[in-house]
Amino acid sequence: MGIASLPPRYELKYASGVSIGVRHVEMVERIYSKGGNGYVVSVGYAGYLSDDSFSQEGIDYIELLLSIVDEARAFAAEELLETYNDVWSENEVTITSEEFKKNLELSFMEILDEPNSADLYFSDNDMFAGHSVVVLVKGATLRYARLLG
Repeated sequence: MGIASLPPRYELKYASGVSIGVRHVEMVERIYSKGGNGYVVSVGYAGYLSDDSFSQEGIDYIELLLSIVDEARAFAAEELLETYNDVWSENEVTITSEEFKKNLELSFMEILDEPNSADLYFSDNDMFAGHSVVVLVKGATLRYARLLG
């Protein structure tokens, strides 16, 4: 399995374009396979990596993240549904929380530069014009959901 390094410097922005900071972290991208699915995982915390794979600590955290994906979808719906219905919906068509959750598909996980801290990136099925829906996770606690991109 090949290792791809992402640019060590990239700028994070809210959907409005306001910068929320610049990261200076070397990220390593790998694929984590489970149940016939391959999940893209970008890792900035070296403790979660071993030579050309994930460390056991990394595997444990990825498994924890995968176990809360549905909870993260529900959290994102709770945080962003009103924004979608009030601002982004076309022709004033509103959707339910269930419809919102069904539109979110896990794109990739980004494990940040500290242990037990990650962003889960979801594609939005074009609800937000292709912006990613991102849920920040600390340990197993969902902290906030935002639009990115």
